[in-house]
Amino acid sequence: MLDVKDNLQCPFCRTDNQCGVNAIATCWCREKTIPQGLLDLLPLASKRKRCICASCIDAYNKSISLFEARRLSR
Repeated sequence: MLDVKDNLQCPFCRTDNQCGVNAIATCWCREKTIPQGLLDLLPLASKRKRCICASCIDAYNKSISLFEARRLSR
């Protein structure tokens, strides 16, 4: 089971995902397209529970293979 503070961490890089989905203003993630391939890489326990940070989305979009290599080396 995920701790509440875990919801604030990107499931890939573990940094603050800057999620504002529960804020009054619209979260940045509502404006950004998240590739299905990246969503498919989420661990089952994180799906629909944790936000991917903008840096990981950008890294994936820039180079899927480099993102995969970096993710697997952790």
